[in-house]
Amino acid sequence: MTSLYFLPHLQGKKIVQSDWIQYLCMTQEIKSFEAANGIKPLWTNAMFGGMPSYQINPPNRGNYLDKIDWFLRLGGDTPIGVFFAGMLGFYILLMVLGIDYLIAIFGALIFAFATGNILLYGAGHLSKLMAVAYLPLLTAGLILTLRRKYIWGFFVFAIGSGLHLMANHLQITYYFFLALPFLILAEFGKSIREKSLTDFLKAILILMMAFILALGSSLTNLWTTYEYSKETVRGNQILGTRSNHTESKSISKKGLPWDFAMQFSNGTIDLLACIVPGAAGNASAAPLTPGSRIYKQLEKDGASKPTQLKVPMYWGKLPQTDGPFYLGVVVFFYYLIGLFIIKGPIKWWLGLGTLLFILLSLGKNFQYFNDFIFNNLPFYNRFRAPNSIITICPFMVTLLASLSLDKIIKETNGDHVRSILKKIGYWFAIPLLVIALAGPFMFDFYSAVDGQFELLGLNMNDLIEDRRDIFWKDGFRSIFFMLIIYGLVYAFITKKINKRSLVFAIGVIALSDIWLIDRRFLNYQHFEDLQEYQSTFTPRKVDAQIQRDSSLNFRVIDWTVDPFNSATLSYFHKNVGGYHAAKLRRYQDIIDKYLIEQDTNVLNMLNTRYIIQPGENGEPYVQKNSNALGNAWAVDSIVIVGSAKEEFDQLDGLNPANTVIINKEYESYLKGFESGSTGEIELVHYIPDHLTYTTHSSKEILAVFSEIWYGPDKGWQAYLDGNPVSHVRANYLLRALRIPSGKHKVEFVFQPRSFYLGRTISKIMSSMILYGFIWFLGIMGMQYFYRNRM
Repeated sequence: MTSLYFLPHLQGKKIVQSDWIQYLCMTQEIKSFEAANGIKPLWTNAMFGGMPSYQINPPNRGNYLDKIDWFLRLGGDTPIGVFFAGMLGFYILLMVLGIDYLIAIFGALIFAFATGNILLYGAGHLSKLMAVAYLPLLTAGLILTLRRKYIWGFFVFAIGSGLHLMANHLQITYYFFLALPFLILAEFGKSIREKSLTDFLKAILILMMAFILALGSSLTNLWTTYEYSKETVRGNQILGTRSNHTESKSISKKGLPWDFAMQFSNGTIDLLACIVPGAAGNASAAPLTPGSRIYKQLEKDGASKPTQLKVPMYWGKLPQTDGPFYLGVVVFFYYLIGLFIIKGPIKWWLGLGTLLFILLSLGKNFQYFNDFIFNNLPFYNRFRAPNSIITICPFMVTLLASLSLDKIIKETNGDHVRSILKKIGYWFAIPLLVIALAGPFMFDFYSAVDGQFELLGLNMNDLIEDRRDIFWKDGFRSIFFMLIIYGLVYAFITKKINKRSLVFAIGVIALSDIWLIDRRFLNYQHFEDLQEYQSTFTPRKVDAQIQRDSSLNFRVIDWTVDPFNSATLSYFHKNVGGYHAAKLRRYQDIIDKYLIEQDTNVLNMLNTRYIIQPGENGEPYVQKNSNALGNAWAVDSIVIVGSAKEEFDQLDGLNPANTVIINKEYESYLKGFESGSTGEIELVHYIPDHLTYTTHSSKEILAVFSEIWYGPDKGWQAYLDGNPVSHVRANYLLRALRIPSGKHKVEFVFQPRSFYLGRTISKIMSSMILYGFIWFLGIMGMQYFYRNRM
């Protein structure tokens, strides 16, 4: 099925994934260096002046579970492998739960092809997709352990958790574990009732041991991410007030500001789109459909190739979207049945967990609840985009739906199912019918951003009517599927069809329901020939012009785009801007006040040698900045300030060529230093994480380096003639170093302890899981061999 869906990939074509393109651009320096030298640097200067590369494209992390990951993904990062890994994990989970094999096959397919997963892949959110794909395997280990299959449970949970953590999307990990207390508490209550508390505590202890090994196997990622996060916009504030981000009723000293974190909050109409895919319209930039009013109007106005144009068909509460996180009305129907007929802890976990995720996804649109969570739940305010929590719901909903269908064909009597169908009809099917009929007259179908499109000459009446049509058609589409599955279940309980026919029919219909919606947002037309795909990475004339400069290290900024939300320039140059969800806090502060205003002094101290500007004819041109201060320079004046706020504010109007701002926390470092001296400093060897300079001066100097401060104890070590020396922060963002008179060799080397020690621990922990599992399989194989031989 994955080969069929992604057939163009087998033909050598590529999908243009926006986030993946950004990733390829931001990692180009790392990959080029690796290709030439055989190793990856731990720092890259390709984005935001410089940042740890292990937050973008990490070197070998020492996690041997990547061998299992490689195997489950069929040997690579192809879409076929990615989706197969999710399918296999879900199938294993359903087998662990004792589900009928045919239901398990369809369940695995439906989970993998959930519209949310397709949207994630289409946008290039691969780490998030893989984190979701490994949730079933993690859950299978959890269930095995709680069901007293301790050894199998230990290894499956350790491997599943390890693979999930290796995907390195801690937001999904955090959200998933938010719901687990429902399962653990329900299992605890069950153990009390069944007087099996000892077994329960034993299972919890085994799960904890397995999870410690899983954490250890990904310690390289986790430790470096934790260390880095404290210095980013998701960590502590540095200034007394937020720079230019937003004002908010919910402001804490740690984490993101409320308004920024809650920008991507679902509205109730977005939740309705989980079962009526067109309820909130379509994508924010949707291809025109032949026959639509907008299409006919543009065709009438003489527009060429209207199908290649994109219009804002989405009108929900999100700033923008690639499409709805459609759960499937068939799957949701069986999920609802499961809430009635499934007994035990799993029902409470999947029911209450899904409800929690729905409420959290509303973000600012359910403010009283989410404001409390945001300000009181540890680490919750480190994450943005609450709508992304819905990413986990297809797993939860499909799992309970599979259990539900399995229960119907195996145990539940017809009268019981008939009574449940009546309840669901009253509380779900009839309201859905009302919404489908009345919805087009209940809503205005107007988006908050529609005004800008009206200014561009788009006929808003036609656009709104097209949105209304989508709602109407998809409302009746959901009703149609609902009536079919109602009829099938009724035919089964009245013994007109057998259970195999029911399962096959429901499986095909449920998969078709989701598949058809998936194809709206990712189909063969989204694939490009390899040559066309690679043209994305062809340098423009301005890029080629800048590349003729053979200097070792300088920076470029591109004002033809939003430079702080685009990494495209990083493919060719060392970028003042970039694209990353967790910028360094200090750099974000500088962006918000100085760089966004194109402050020339700040650009100069960042060694911005070239500025790309939009030309009058649409062709960009290069402006050389002759005032860029270079890689390092000596200053003759020092200003000591008493706080980070003063350090930041003093940059306004500062002449960084002559004067440096130093925080008083480094005053002792300057003891005995006499300012006023100058000297020569030259960068003679450039490796992204190892910079080498030569200096010459008649007196001791204080040198300022146009390199980003990341410290004081995060890995950057200065060396003077091979001996380690201390350096300090300068101008809020940069580095400064005292250099004695005479000729000297200065080096900055990035040697983060968190990475090197973390990698050693990761090797040990992942080896214990991998080789322990191989040993266990060997013992099981030998026992099976001798048992059958006897």
